Amino acid sequence: MTQTFRIGRSEVTAIIAGWTLVAAIFAGHNYLSAAADGRPVTFLQAAWWSVAEWYTWALLTPLVVSIVRRTSPPERPTARGLATLTVLGLAVAALQVALEYGADRAAVLLSGDPDVTVRVWLSGGLRGAALDFTYLLPRKIGFSVVTFWALVIVVSAADYYRLYRDRELRAARLEGALAA
Repeated sequence: MTQTFRIGRSEVTAIIAGWTLVAAIFAGHNYLSAAADGRPVTFLQAAWWSVAEWYTWALLTPLVVSIVRRTSPPERPTARGLATLTVLGLAVAALQVALEYGADRAAVLLSGDPDVTVRVWLSGGLRGAALDFTYLLPRKIGFSVVTFWALVIVVSAADYYRLYRDRELRAARLEGALAA
């Protein structure tokens, strides 16, 4: 079964809504955690850190869906497909960190506030330290790989469900045709 990759408005809406929910949850967590640790930040900073991280995943979700559907069809997953997903997962995770870095740099430039940088979050409140990609990549790549695999699981589960539903529908049609 060959799957074409098209993304409709309902899928775009679901992607944006899903990642917005995740970003809101993590923004609240970051804000409350910083306050509990005695290093309070503004809610805007905590929200920005979440947006920079999770909305980059929103941008990458269609790519991940395409990768999953092209490398590991639901009716017959293979070891080769899993190996391909592993390699591409590392590449997508690195791309996500690079996008997050770009968003972070843009936020600092646009806001004029060096403390809005994600480094303040990652370093436990160290303000004024410069953030560069070599600082961010090793601190974020592992979590990004885990996020990639979580997306793979969600996409695969949705595809398995769609395959199940389509087979049930075909069986019902066949049963109806045989009864007629």
